[in-house]
Amino acid sequence: MADDNRTSTILGIVGTILWCIQLVPQIVVDFRRKSTKGVPQSMMLLWTAAGAAFSVYFCVPNSNMPLMIQPQIFTALCLVAWLQCLYYADGLDDPRRMPLWKALACVAAVVAVSAGVQAALIVPLKDQYHNHDVRWPNLLIGTIAALLIILGFVPPFKDMVAHGGEVVGLNFVFLAIDSAGALFSMASLLTEPGAFQSPGVDLGNDIIGIVLYLMVPVCEVGMIAGHTYWWLRGGRRAASVGEPLDAAEKGVRSSAETVRADESDSSLAESGALAGPETGTETGTETEVEDAPSEKKALE
Repeated sequence: MADDNRTSTILGIVGTILWCIQLVPQIVVDFRRKSTKGVPQSMMLLWTAAGAAFSVYFCVPNSNMPLMIQPQIFTALCLVAWLQCLYYADGLDDPRRMPLWKALACVAAVVAVSAGVQAALIVPLKDQYHNHDVRWPNLLIGTIAALLIILGFVPPFKDMVAHGGEVVGLNFVFLAIDSAGALFSMASLLTEPGAFQSPGVDLGNDIIGIVLYLMVPVCEVGMIAGHTYWWLRGGRRAASVGEPLDAAEKGVRSSAETVRADESDSSLAESGALAGPETGTETGTETEVEDAPSEKKALE
C-alpha cells in the first residue's frame, strides 16, 4: 500500500512539474511577437474557471499534495496568458487591446472572485464530505470542471474550421507538454490507493478525475491531426506566401484566370492587326469612288 502511494505521488509530481511549465512556451512566444493572434481569450478564461473547480474537486477529498497544488499553478498560468490576450490582442496596433493597468485590474478581479469561491466551497464541502458522508456536491463540481475544459477547446476548434484545419497562434510545444502533464496526472490518480474500489459517489469521483485528464490529450491530438490535414492539403504553400490556404487557392485560380484573359486579349489584338489594313483599303477605295464625281463636276 505504501509503495502504491509512493508511485501515485511520484507520478503526480511529474505531472505537476509538466503543468508548471505547460503554458510557458505559449507565454514566451506571445511575449516575443507582442501578439496573441490565434489564442482565444475565452479559452484562457474558461480554463481559469476550470482550474478553480479542479482545486475544489481535489482539495475536498484530501487527494495527494501534487494533485491539490497542480490546479493552482494551472490557474495562475492561464491568468498570465489571459492577461497577454487583453494587453496584446492581435498586435500592438490592434485598437481592441487594453491598457496594461486595465488588463491587470481585470485579472485581479478574476483572482479575487476565484479565491472567494474556492474558500466558500472547500471549507463546508470538506465537512460534508468527511463528517456527514455527503459527497455528491464534489462530484457535481468535478462534472462542471470537465465541461469547462471541453468548452475551452471550442474556440480554437472553431478557428481551425475557419482556417481550413490550420492551428493559428497556439504553440505545439505547449500542446505537447500539456498533454503529457495530463497523462501523468491521470496515471497518478489511477495508481492512488483505493482508486475504483469504492462504490457509489467515490467511484464517480475517480471516473470524473480520469475523464478530466483524458479530455486534454484527446482534444489536443485532434488539433494536431487537423493541422496535419491542413499541411498535407497545401498548407505549406499557403504558409510560404503568408496567406490562409483558401486565400492561396483563390490566388492561384485568380492568376490562372488572369493568364487566360491576357492570352485572349493578345489573340484579339493580333486578329485586329491583321484585319486593320484590309478595312483601311476598302475604306480608301470607297472614298476614291465617292470623290470621282465631284472632280468631274469641278472640271465642267
